[in-house]
Amino acid sequence: MKKIFLILLACSVFSLGMGKKPAKEAVPAEKGNAAIQTEGSSKSAPQFTLKDLDGKDVSLKDFKDKKAVLLVFWATWCIYCVEEISDLIKLTEQYKGKELVIFGVNLEETTKKVAPFAKKNKINYSILFDEKGTVARAYEVQGLPANVLIDKKGNIIYSGSYSEELEKLIAATLKK
Repeated sequence: MKKIFLILLACSVFSLGMGKKPAKEAVPAEKGNAAIQTEGSSKSAPQFTLKDLDGKDVSLKDFKDKKAVLLVFWATWCIYCVEEISDLIKLTEQYKGKELVIFGVNLEETTKKVAPFAKKNKINYSILFDEKGTVARAYEVQGLPANVLIDKKGNIIYSGSYSEELEKLIAATLKK
């Protein structure tokens, strides 16, 4: 009986939070959401170079002082990541030719798996591959999907779920 209880307890601890739908609205900074960065407390974005679907290197440093960058950490198996794709497609169209670039940073999956998935879902933003999860760890990603907005100066100004708050922040950032 004791063994069964320990097994159930271990399973409960392991699965804590798994499968929960991410919040649609970000918690305001004053409510204690440490993931949301404000202008006065922005943090420099960790630099990285990752391969895209075509095998070309893409470096974050190439966008500094040129474009704001939205990183979306995701995986094909993540239900909520798949749901978010339509919003990201619309966002890409909305800011086409403007000073925003969107990268879907795929976690630990292969080009062979992701390429047909991207085609099937008509993904119109660039996909990068974080094969070992090192970039996700550098950005302190806790779950998927995770959105990180980086301003033109290279500072993280938002980290959290896709929301109206993020959309407003993108618009405000691009007006500067």
